[in-house]
Amino acid sequence: DMVSTDGYEYLFMLKGSVEYHLGDEMIILKEGDSLFFDGSIPHVPKNKSGEKATLLVIYIVTQN
Repeated sequence: DMVSTDGYEYLFMLKGSVEYHLGDEMIILKEGDSLFFDGSIPHVPKNKSGEKATLLVIYIVTQN
């Protein structure tokens, strides 16, 4: 299921690859790729490769 979060997210693909579903888009992330986006957009990673994948996720939350 897709989720949403408060703030922003930075992803860095450490190993393997995933399909990253972000709103209506699907982005293939491969080792070394990164992605920065507004976490309020519904999103979910899907590993369809059958191999292990490692994804670093950093959440950036701002306070007013």
